[in-house]
Amino acid sequence: MPLIERVTRRISGWKSKSLSYAGDGARKKAVVAWSRITYPKTEGGLGLRDMDSWNFACVMRHIWAILLKQGSLWVAWIWGYRIKRMDF
Repeated sequence: MPLIERVTRRISGWKSKSLSYAGDGARKKAVVAWSRITYPKTEGGLGLRDMDSWNFACVMRHIWAILLKQGSLWVAWIWGYRIKRMDF
């Protein structure tokens, strides 16, 4: 199983545990769904980011930087040692 899937599962477990904790050691049913918590504050949520969409956006940003060969040391290393003459 890839690392990102393991991390996502672990965070999902923490989310469900934190929503169903009564504070005195007892478990209770979650009052609000996690998807509702990720709504903006103006819509009644807490404004937390959804981990899956946040991860997707970050990966796409890295790919965009690689394709445009933006001037960073990381992109230069990727082009020099990983991509070389390969077709991305």
